[in-house]
Amino acid sequence: MITLTWTSDKYFGKSLKFALYKKTDAERLHCAGIYMFIKYEPINVFYVGQTECFSDRLSNHERWSEAVKFGANYIAVAEERNETLRLNLEKIMINELQPPLNEQFK
Repeated sequence: MITLTWTSDKYFGKSLKFALYKKTDAERLHCAGIYMFIKYEPINVFYVGQTECFSDRLSNHERWSEAVKFGANYIAVAEERNETLRLNLEKIMINELQPPLNEQFK
């Protein structure tokens, strides 16, 4: 499995490890976490989000088709149960990565 690591000073210098999935595989995950729509090699991030359940959120995501037009070919997933932490991470990542399909937190 392909993985990515994201590190930020705003996240106290900690790292967050993401596993890369094709959309159909990510839709099968029944857990909470942070996700990114990305193009792999070279890495480009088009959207960052958080969810209580990947399978519920990703099956009909309103930004996926736009991300595909940009070149997205994977969904990067990091499990995180804590909602407060997920919301904070999402905000930090959007602010730092400036994904073109995110409109909030820029």
